[in-house]
Amino acid sequence: GTLEPLAEVAVCPEVSGRITEVKVEVGSVVEAGQVLARIDQDTYLAQLHQAEAAVAVAQAAAAQVQVTLDNLTKEKERIENLFRGGVATEQQRDDTLTRYRTALTGEKLAQAKLVQAQAALELDRIQVERTTVRAPLSGVIAEKRVEQGDMVSPQVCMFRLVQVSTLKARFAVSERYLGSVEEGRTRVEIQVGAYGGKPFFGTVS
Repeated sequence: GTLEPLAEVAVCPEVSGRITEVKVEVGSVVEAGQVLARIDQDTYLAQLHQAEAAVAVAQAAAAQVQVTLDNLTKEKERIENLFRGGVATEQQRDDTLTRYRTALTGEKLAQAKLVQAQAALELDRIQVERTTVRAPLSGVIAEKRVEQGDMVSPQVCMFRLVQVSTLKARFAVSERYLGSVEEGRTRVEIQVGAYGGKPFFGTVS
């Protein structure tokens, strides 16, 4: 039979760009989350700073609209009291109510724009984080396909990572033994030549 890694993954970048650093070689043992390579951040950082500025502008606009709304809320209450007392005219009351409703709509729009700007900022933060390529699981670098200076994209996988802490053995079973093999329960003993015939034990899956 043959021994195979329990898990094998192709590590592909989630953003495009030029590789500025490769930190592993074939045979490197890595832990889950360990940095494998870095992609140039300049463009993504510029977009992040632009998004931060957009959020600041949206926050200022929302604050200004809120001040206007607060003032018009007080003005509306004042005019309504005057109208009930016969001091303000119906026209004054209607004009104030119209301006209040317009400000209320403006406040909702300003808040929506702020939420939109904050969402764009979060996306740009994620893109910056994605310029650091990390190992999705612990294992060994079985293949390295890139070098520093290469251009990569999500369609170009950079490494092949295999998990060898636990191996699976693939072998054929004679028909006469099939009846005694039960998935998840049948225990097997395997001897590996590379380890001097040392026995290893496992379960059929």
